[in-house]
Amino acid sequence: MLLALAEHRQRALLILRKEAIRLCEKMSILYYYITFALSLLLLFVYVWRRNKQFNAVFTIINTIIPVVNLGYLLVAISVSLEEALIADKIVYFGVCFLLPLFLLSIMYTCKMEIRRWTILLMFVLNVSIYALVLEAGRGGIYYKNVEFLKENGVGFIHKSYGTGYLFFYAVLVIYAVVSLFLIGYGFFVRKRSTSVKVLILQMSCVIVFGGVFIFEKEHTQLYELLPAAFVIGQFIYIIIVNTIYMYDMDYMSVESHAKNVDMGFFSVDKKIKFLGCNHIAKLYFEDLRDLYIDRRIPKDTDFLCNIYEWVGEIDTRQGTVTKIVPRNARVYKITAGYLVDNMKIKGYQFIIEDDTKEQKYIDIINNYNDKLENDVYKKTRTLRDMQDKLILGMADMVENRDNNTGGHIKRTSHVVRILMDEIMKDNTMNFDKTFYEYVIKAAPMHDLGKIAVDDIILRKPGKFTMEEYEIMKSHAEKGAEIVKKILDGIEDPNFVRIATNVAHYHHERFDGSGYPSYLKGNAIPVEARIMAIADVYDALVSKRCYKDEMSFDDAFRIIEDGMGKDFDPSFNIYFIRCRKRLEEYYLNDKM
Repeated sequence: MLLALAEHRQRALLILRKEAIRLCEKMSILYYYITFALSLLLLFVYVWRRNKQFNAVFTIINTIIPVVNLGYLLVAISVSLEEALIADKIVYFGVCFLLPLFLLSIMYTCKMEIRRWTILLMFVLNVSIYALVLEAGRGGIYYKNVEFLKENGVGFIHKSYGTGYLFFYAVLVIYAVVSLFLIGYGFFVRKRSTSVKVLILQMSCVIVFGGVFIFEKEHTQLYELLPAAFVIGQFIYIIIVNTIYMYDMDYMSVESHAKNVDMGFFSVDKKIKFLGCNHIAKLYFEDLRDLYIDRRIPKDTDFLCNIYEWVGEIDTRQGTVTKIVPRNARVYKITAGYLVDNMKIKGYQFIIEDDTKEQKYIDIINNYNDKLENDVYKKTRTLRDMQDKLILGMADMVENRDNNTGGHIKRTSHVVRILMDEIMKDNTMNFDKTFYEYVIKAAPMHDLGKIAVDDIILRKPGKFTMEEYEIMKSHAEKGAEIVKKILDGIEDPNFVRIATNVAHYHHERFDGSGYPSYLKGNAIPVEARIMAIADVYDALVSKRCYKDEMSFDDAFRIIEDGMGKDFDPSFNIYFIRCRKRLEEYYLNDKM
């Protein structure tokens, strides 16, 4: 009786042990099914959320990970060494090409320029590694010895590694180190333009994969952890994809435009073949409904006032063209430009906006233009009068500070007027009336830079030392700066230029011996060449504290001798013609 009970108990324990082993086998196999199923599920989530603007690298990563986990599953359910080796090569196929893809994704995050030769180099390297993997189980280069075993119903390959595997391991370490380096580069160098959140997520992927890989090599486990690690990594990369494009302004602007219900789009290729449009464009321009995809728009159509003219303008300007087009009691703003894909021009794109309200506002504003122009003219005239008085006041202030040049500004201005009168009489030089007025108006400003020269030098009664003369010479450049600051934004730009040139270059000499820029001949602005004659002539015939006034004859002889050397010889004829008027002016000025 006892013996029968003992035998019955022993049979029951044996049955329980077998059931436990079968359950353990099922659980072991189930792990690989679950990791593969999760990879497929995450791939489905990625495809569901994917936008066509997503980078191809992220798409390939999310596609390869399920392939890797399928390889792990096939190894686990294999029944022979041959089957297990084929499945093992599927695993390595995914792993070999995931390495460069992870690296490229980090470079993309850091907004680094990815050159074609970089991608080609990584591709060649990983193809070489996979070529060694394909040899596994045959020549002993990648695996020295292989043996197929099963534990708890799970198949696995027991192997000893060869030199080929060491090469793979070394490349794996290099990829990991470069990836961490690039992440650090993004953190510390490109931190203004790179998302720290995305970099942390990518670093976590490197740590998860690297940590699990090293742990498995150091500890023999019943269950492989890498399939689960790949699932975690795939999940992290889906988060990265959904995050990274929030920081991509090009992508976000495209998305925003695409969702703008008031904006129409249509495109044509380089041969003006219709590529398509959205429904808003068809609402704005019914002509688009009659066009066929991949058919050229006829040249005789009046669509958009001849689309071929638009294309011609785009090509001429090498950029965008914007026009206002009235249509069916509405007004549309159309912006046309190149259709670009992968840095190559594929055709032309047109963006249509209903601009009716804005154009009405413009019409209303335009109705006030006449009144506003009159008001602005009056106020501008007042400002210019005030400005002229301010400039003349500054010129007087400079002259009052300078003991050597009393009345110089007033006299040179008059000399310029007399000389310009003679030049304009026959107008051989083709100066217009505006230029004539601007040169005369600019003459009083030629020495404004002296306001920046120290009184000790400016009021010195005798000749200057070399150092003092260098300081005094700086008044030309300083004067140009002062004139530009006073006039810029208020006066006509042409007058600003003429006045600045007069102040800056009136001490230049025709042979290049003047200052401050040592300009020569026609390189000296013509207004400065005219001012130079008036400036020197007044200096010669006027009394200074360090010299007596010179006779008119001597002064004229010096000026004439200087023609071609100090002065532009083309003005000599006009200078001779105005000699009588100049002498009369100076004689009357002394009375």
